[in-house]
Amino acid sequence: QIDSPEALFSAPNSPWIASLAGFDCKLPVESIKVDPIEKVASAYFRGQYLRAKPSAKLGKTSNHLWLRSSGLSFTSGNAISERVLSGSVVKSSFEGSHWRIDINVGAEVDIPIQHPERIEVDTSVKINMPFEHCLLINE
Repeated sequence: QIDSPEALFSAPNSPWIASLAGFDCKLPVESIKVDPIEKVASAYFRGQYLRAKPSAKLGKTSNHLWLRSSGLSFTSGNAISERVLSGSVVKSSFEGSHWRIDINVGAEVDIPIQHPERIEVDTSVKINMPFEHCLLINE
C-alpha cells in the first residue's frame, strides 16, 4: 500500500499496515455487509453487527474486525448498538498514570482499554467503538 501517511493511518489495506497504524485487536467475524456508497461496513460478531470502515480488499472469507484499542472507551447502555461491544473484565492493572483494563469479548480475544479508575474482575462492561477505530480487513 502506497499513500500519504494520513491515508495509511486512517485506512490501512493490509494487516501489517493496520498494526503499524495502531490497530492492535483482531476479532474474527462470521459475515460482512458493505455499503459502497456510504463507505461503511458491518461485521457480524457474536450475534450482532458492528460498524467499521471497510478496507479496499475484502473477501468472502477470512475477514477480521481490527480495533485500535487506544480509541476505545467504556459507555453506558444508551449507546448506538452497532458501536457497542459487551464483555467482562478479566484483568485490571495499574500502569503508572492509568489502569489497563483487559476485557474478554469472546472468541478468545481480550481488548485492553486505558481507564483512570480500577474496575473489578468479572464486572460486565460495554465498550464504545468509534467508527474511526474499527477497520474491516481481509487477512
